[in-house]
Amino acid sequence: MDYHVQLFRGIIHPKISAYQLQKAEQISALVKKMMLLFFSSLLLFALSAYFGIGNESISKTINNWSAEEFEARKLWFALGQVVWGVIWTGFILFFPALLYWILTDLEYRKLLVLQLFAGVILLLEKLVLLPFQYQLGIDVQSSPFSLGVLAQYITNNRFLIGFFGAITLFKVGIMFLQYHYLKILTDRTSKQLIFIILSINLFFWIFTAILSMIPLDKLI
Repeated sequence: MDYHVQLFRGIIHPKISAYQLQKAEQISALVKKMMLLFFSSLLLFALSAYFGIGNESISKTINNWSAEEFEARKLWFALGQVVWGVIWTGFILFFPALLYWILTDLEYRKLLVLQLFAGVILLLEKLVLLPFQYQLGIDVQSSPFSLGVLAQYITNNRFLIGFFGAITLFKVGIMFLQYHYLKILTDRTSKQLIFIILSINLFFWIFTAILSMIPLDKLI
């Protein structure tokens, strides 16, 4: 059986898609859809850079540079955002799939399909958050879709704020999607799957929190 990767159908109808993927001997359009995700990510990160989202660390140093130097730094920031978009997309596609491959008995290609769906949801999250960032000037940790706002009322600890800011409605939705797929694709018990999914996502939340503590303004 040939499984043709359909990004939105795989998200909207996970059970049907999972059963088809389970029976699949061949997977078509996988590379094509991966390239589409990379291209979409590149455009979205470029759009974010165009609106100056995330360059607050550069704006703080405006008095330290000439107009030409400041514009050059803004350009380098924009290029860096585009490059980071490509790296970020590759990371969310290949690394989680590798972890799930190690912890389950699934083919790596099928796990890449699952991560494609996760990547689409994460790009949608970034797209939805974009107007909030542009209009209100909020950062990712203050997203109205995350626990970061609540954490900021409770503590000033940057790690905890970054950690809870990484837990969003979109990422919880991805976890449910991963569970539905893995429940059909593997013979693991529900408890085992919940433990695996929570452990992997916990790792990424901690990693995100550590990244949020890096003083970018001192690196520029």
